[in-house]
Parts: sequence; C-alpha cells; structure tokens
Amino acid sequence: MKTYMSNMHLFQSSVIHLKSEPEFKCKPRGMFIHEDIGWRARIKNPKDRLIYSPLRKWDIVYGLGEFLWYVSGNESLDMISYYAPSYKRFSDNKKTLYGAYGPRIFGEKIKPQSESGWKSIIRTLKKDPDSRQAISLIWREKDMHEDNTKDYPCTVYLHFFIREEKLCMISNMRSNDIWLGVPNDIFCFTMLQELMASELGLKIGFYQHNDGSLHMYESTISKLNSNPQIDLYTPSWVKHTEMNLISNFAEELKFLIKYEKEVRESAHLNNNISTHHYCKNISSELKDLMWVLYYGKARKIYKNVNEKLFQTYLRVALDKIKQDCIKNCILVYEGVTK
Repeated sequence: MKTYMSNMHLFQSSVIHLKSEPEFKCKPRGMFIHEDIGWRARIKNPKDRLIYSPLRKWDIVYGLGEFLWYVSGNESLDMISYYAPSYKRFSDNKKTLYGAYGPRIFGEKIKPQSESGWKSIIRTLKKDPDSRQAISLIWREKDMHEDNTKDYPCTVYLHFFIREEKLCMISNMRSNDIWLGVPNDIFCFTMLQELMASELGLKIGFYQHNDGSLHMYESTISKLNSNPQIDLYTPSWVKHTEMNLISNFAEELKFLIKYEKEVRESAHLNNNISTHHYCKNISSELKDLMWVLYYGKARKIYKNVNEKLFQTYLRVALDKIKQDCIKNCILVYEGVTK
C-alpha cells in the first residue's frame, strides 16, 4: 500500500500509474478501461483534500454541494443536479437517486424508533473508543438483486477507528473512476471524517481509500495523450495547505445546510452573505464555504451570459475567502495562471 501526503498527490500519481502500468485492460459493459484490482492507498493529511490540476479542473463547488447533499440526508435529484446535471441520467424516476448516500448514512433506520447509522457510530465509539464495529454500511444486500436501477452505489462502507486519540477512516469502494470519481469521493469522505471527529471531540488521523476496481476510461487516456503531462500537476504557484474546519463543525454545519438551500433555490444572488442573521457568530472557516456556494451561484447565473459581471462576483468571493487553498482551487478551475 502506498502512502501520500494529500488527495492531489494520490490523484496525480495514480493517474500516471493507470495510464502507463495498469494491472488489467478489459471492457466491462463494452467500455474499455485500464484497471487495478484490490487497490488501496493512505493519505497522511486528510485535510489536504483539494485538487489543483489545470487538466482535471476539479470543481470545489460540486464537491461541497455533494457533501451537503450527503449530510442533509437528501436523495433529491433537484439538489444534486444543480451541481452536477449529469446525475439526471442516473435517476430512475426523474425525482430521486436510488443509490443516494445521504439517506443510507444519515437517514435510514433499521427499526422505526432506532437511531440513524451515523448516530449509532457516535454511540459505539463513545462507549468503546477501541471498537472495530463503527461502520456506516452504504451497499445493501438488496442492491445485489435490484435489476431496475441505473444508480448502484459505488461505495460499500465507511469504517471509523479511534487510534492514538485520533479518528482514522477507511472507505471501501466496489468501483472507482480515478478521473471523475476519486477526487470528489476523497474530498467528501474526508469531510465526513472531519465531521465525525467534531462529533467525538477528536483530531484527525489517516484516511485510507480501498477500491475493488480502480479504473480509467478510454476518454481519459485520450485526454492525457493529447495534453502536456505538466498540466496534470499542481501549478508551481500553488502551495499545498490544509483546508481547515473547526472543532465544532458538527454544530455549525446546520447553518451551512440552511444557506446552501437558500442559495440554490433563489433566482438571484445575495451580494453580502454577512447580512444573514445567523452569520454573526459563525467561524471564518464556515463563511469560506458559504462564499464557495456564493461563487458557484454567480458562475451559474452569469458565467455564460455576462462574463464581466461574473468576474466582479468572482473577485468579491476571492476577497472574502480567507483560506488560500480554497482560493487557489477556484483560480485553477477558472484557468487563472500566475
């Protein structure tokens, strides 16, 4: 198993490996892939979770939106398709996603009066900090027998451990696309790790990502072959830093969920998020995430119709965001060079 310092280091190293030295070449469902079976890797610093590849153009707005889709316990197609319209093709009824993680992690109860799986993990680890039973099971037995869905979960389970007074986490995936899936999955899962650490009053340990099938599609191979390899890497002007949240992230998260809903459902853009009544006592770290959602709304409304106005809103967001790692992630996505 290889160990990396960050999500970005894992991503670029694994992309290069799969392109040049895959374990297998095959065609599941008729689509050609490069593939490693039983792949796993560990990240020492899960807070260094952002992707800065000019070629990949990873979108922090989508990453944050998907995380909030999870933690709100939502299965709504409307919510996730606001951030990723491609999800529409996976919905069986044009309203929900069968494999949505949120209800499976935060909403689903085995018995009507029982606690959610997330709450049971908290209880388990508080009762026995050395427990090996703190598992959030996402894949269900029924999924093996469901023939009428286009949305099978890619994640089997999330496994939490407290070791040396730090919260460690392992994600076990049945299948993962290194280009489209891994960057966002690791972002969301390490955010969940940090949320659980906040619930338990702990610091974060390592994050480990296990894949039954780690693969790369032919379209990605073509993209890599037709672009300079240097475009895959972090630009020299970007300094890797942690994306900081706060110890009471679990408590503040409810404000971010509320703000996300307001921004997504509004037809207009509120120019100053500090006018919201609940912003007075929240941390600068949470406000950074609110400004990410603000930037995403400005991009959706103005990017393709009024570039000059969009750039004005972009500058406002970048001026307000305190963490350089978030600013740099947005700048790379927007194609800015220094």
